[in-house]
Amino acid sequence: MKFSGLLYLATLATAASVDLSKRDSPLDIKIEKVGNTVIKASITNTGASDLKVLKTGSILDELEVEKSEIFSGSKKVEFDGVRLQLDTTALSEESFQVLVAGETVELTWDVAHVHDLSAGGEFDISANGRFSYAEGDSTELTGVATYASNVVHSTVDGEEAAKVRRDFHETIKRAVVQSDCTGTRRTATINALSNCRSLALAAASAASSGAAAKMTDFFKSRP
Repeated sequence: MKFSGLLYLATLATAASVDLSKRDSPLDIKIEKVGNTVIKASITNTGASDLKVLKTGSILDELEVEKSEIFSGSKKVEFDGVRLQLDTTALSEESFQVLVAGETVELTWDVAHVHDLSAGGEFDISANGRFSYAEGDSTELTGVATYASNVVHSTVDGEEAAKVRRDFHETIKRAVVQSDCTGTRRTATINALSNCRSLALAAASAASSGAAAKMTDFFKSRP
């Protein structure tokens, strides 16, 4: 089941167009495989100054955003996780993380959560991307710093990867009808969930294509 079926999917984009200049990147990233499908990354700021990077939507985010590129031969394995939509004019300090000069930050994630590796076999895994950054106490984005990791050549146990993926998707379901909910109560509950889904889809459609004035009135911005 993909996140889109759980109403968990948004588009990775910025709500405002921002012209960000590139800089010579001080970031060094190395990745390694831990276990069957877990990746450990070590990100080092090799520069002489601290770097205040936008964490939200990046490899540093705890959400299941796209942190890896995975190839089976020449074919890229589809990513089906979270794609965030950010209003870059309304960022808070909590959206950022400071990478201190000389600091190494370590993090792990399981690529099987948002990539279907159930076929098993040989895969090439890397982590390539960029951080937007701000200066000092500001939350205004002023530039980008890119990063590119080494490539990990991995042999994946497909059966184990499928179980990890299945278990993960079970945990993120918005609602699970318990087995002891039966008869008319179960029917009413399932119908209610279906109606909630329909309302959520209608709301998403209205938010993206409805009257901008109403969105601004209630939320001070629109998607």
